[in-house]
Amino acid sequence: MLEQVRSTQPQIADILSCQLENHDLPSTMLFSGPRFSGKMHCAYQLARELSSVKEGSLAISSNRDFQYQIDFAIECFRSSPTVSTCDFLIENMDIFLGQFHNALATDDRGQKPYDCAAQIVELMHDIRKIPAEELNSWADSLSSAFQDTLKALGSQKYQKKNGILTIDQVRSIQEWSYLTNMGKGKKTIILEGIEDANESTRNSLLKILEEPPEGTVFILITQFPERMMNTILSRTRRYLFSPISSEAKCKLLRTLGQTDSNSSESLEDFFINSVSSKVPELNKLASGFINDPDFDLLALISKVEETKLSGVFFKALASEVEDEFRSGRISAHKASAMLGNISSTASRAEVFNQNPKLTIEGLFYQLRDKELR
Repeated sequence: MLEQVRSTQPQIADILSCQLENHDLPSTMLFSGPRFSGKMHCAYQLARELSSVKEGSLAISSNRDFQYQIDFAIECFRSSPTVSTCDFLIENMDIFLGQFHNALATDDRGQKPYDCAAQIVELMHDIRKIPAEELNSWADSLSSAFQDTLKALGSQKYQKKNGILTIDQVRSIQEWSYLTNMGKGKKTIILEGIEDANESTRNSLLKILEEPPEGTVFILITQFPERMMNTILSRTRRYLFSPISSEAKCKLLRTLGQTDSNSSESLEDFFINSVSSKVPELNKLASGFINDPDFDLLALISKVEETKLSGVFFKALASEVEDEFRSGRISAHKASAMLGNISSTASRAEVFNQNPKLTIEGLFYQLRDKELR
């Protein structure tokens, strides 16, 4: 039970397995922990145990960036079509498609994103039966359908701003959760990043969590439980995820055919660097950020907003500061102050989901402040 979770989070797997066996699983759970510690993976695998995935009763609202992990999953399956890479791709696509569930539908939804998502569903239907000679063209078609869906979501100002749960969706969740479930499994609703929702949305959600409908399980996922309402926290059973160990990370990547992983590199960095052609471009754009008088700030901001790889940019910028210090162009004191500014800016941007344009502009002028010596 929950064997795939056990490989990265053995303690969490043991606890949840015991609760499943003893029919002691709570109706509202909170999975908290750092990025890429397997919270969503665990929530998905738990939904499978509850038969929610098989019976189409899994709805997911998430503010995460799906692109680079799904791109990575597609390329893994293309290069090595094994059971492990197939399962990895299916899971990531199921999580992405969970946001198109009727439980999250509102009256103002645009139809185009749903039409594009339907193409993904069709392509994924017979994934285990794809002939080897058709694999490349199939992977190209899936990648294209996925990109079309992302574009449709962005161009039509989908019902959620940056993937944030809305009050209309909470109302839709409530209506759906009270419908009779015709199958034997439970309904599972995974909500990630609700701390970024507005107060009205959170209060509306609280009313459902106070008396969850029978046969419905809510799994809340957050990196920042301290930003959540205490009244919501008090109605959840909390599960704390620790960072995935280097050994477990390398073992996971080996099952996906990735044998050249760097033990010090995070899963997120590995996924991004494996598939994103934009990383070298961002690294190049970061060069000159500190002291180039002709630096094109707008081009950099545009690229960061397009790729959603602000974390990559901040790391590239920190590397530039370190290079400036090693070459003797800036003092140790100045380098330390700059690195401190970059680190605090990156943390605030992540914690508070800040606008990339305003964040990068502010950091640009901070690092060029003549008083920073």
